[in-house]
Amino acid sequence: MLTKLDAQNAIVAHICAFTGYQLGYQFARLVPMAGLIKVGDYFYAVFSVTIAGKRKKRKISLRTKNRRQANEDIKILTAAEIRGDLNPLEKDFNVQDFIKRKTRYYGLTIEECIPLFLDDHPNWSPKTRLQYETILNGWYHMMKGTLVMAETKNDALTFLNQNQITPYLLRPGIKNPTRKKELRHIKRFCNWLVEVHASKRFDTRATFNPCKGIKLPEEDIDYHSKMLSDDELNRIIEAYHLSCNRSKKPGRTSYVRPWFPMLMRMYHYTGCRRSELLDRQLKHLDGLEFITVVGKRSRIRKVFLKSELQEYLKEYVSTLPTNDREQYLFPNEFSGKPINGDQVFYAFSKYRKLAKVPDSRTIHGMRHNSVTEDLKAGVSLTMVQKQHGHTSSKVTEIYEHLAASDLKDAYKKM
Repeated sequence: MLTKLDAQNAIVAHICAFTGYQLGYQFARLVPMAGLIKVGDYFYAVFSVTIAGKRKKRKISLRTKNRRQANEDIKILTAAEIRGDLNPLEKDFNVQDFIKRKTRYYGLTIEECIPLFLDDHPNWSPKTRLQYETILNGWYHMMKGTLVMAETKNDALTFLNQNQITPYLLRPGIKNPTRKKELRHIKRFCNWLVEVHASKRFDTRATFNPCKGIKLPEEDIDYHSKMLSDDELNRIIEAYHLSCNRSKKPGRTSYVRPWFPMLMRMYHYTGCRRSELLDRQLKHLDGLEFITVVGKRSRIRKVFLKSELQEYLKEYVSTLPTNDREQYLFPNEFSGKPINGDQVFYAFSKYRKLAKVPDSRTIHGMRHNSVTEDLKAGVSLTMVQKQHGHTSSKVTEIYEHLAASDLKDAYKKM
């Protein structure tokens, strides 16, 4: 003979099978699933659930004094449980937020979209994820109160636009390279908003990317202050050797970096970007004349190794642990894996200070120096562009003007 509980379980199971929905938690019950009580002036939803023959109750405030509104809220919660959309026993379950999502007439807000965007890219490294999270949350908190994808208020439809992005990018005290990085991150986020709305995955109401029309003000860059001369490079490498010699004395310990002198010369004479050389292997060397690197947008190019490098490179390769083609050119001395950009930056900063070279000198400044020296030597604009992997000849032309000004200064001194 069927008990009352068995009959309830059978009815709910039949409803779920008929509608194609599954229960969101492991128990069955007869609807309506929530009762309504009044405590003081406010109405509460009382969830009564039977699990393994035991009844559990949870009382949650609906934050309304209006009985009609409270009854409407109960209907929404009841329908949601039948569909398996909620579990009232979850610790973080919030009735007000749930009802708001089910009844509101506008799309997802920026605050709700940011965690969805981050979760939609599980293959990102922790560092990349942190960068996006920091920039997007910083943008949201600065523009808080004005950021909604699409919301109808007083018959006016408000969309995400340039006026909600530009003030964040142009805030005082921020340099242009940082602004460009932030614009790239926000632009990618806005592209995602458009894509997920078009595919009907999320209701973002985004149909265009407002970042496409944003133009940042031009900023004069002092390339000369970043460039590293041959003399300064030699002083930095000498500081490295002196540091290694001091570490050999009794009672002294130091972190020896055998890759440092060769890598600095490679940056200085090839003009490669910092990341382009770190994961190179012996198989990427074409004799001692060329090295194959992967630049921006995964573009592969061959970089010519000048005569200043070839003797140093031949001697350096002979000191590597193996002659295997899979051997990394600049391996970590402990793990054998390729070094990372942070290690290179730390080492460069350390030995630059020891050599008393100005703080304005940078690793990327060696790339500026290489392009300028090639143009001074008479190498054609096209060849310089190919050597350094510039996506456009306009980028190389910037250095052409720089080289011309250097020649002018040199003739004035003469």
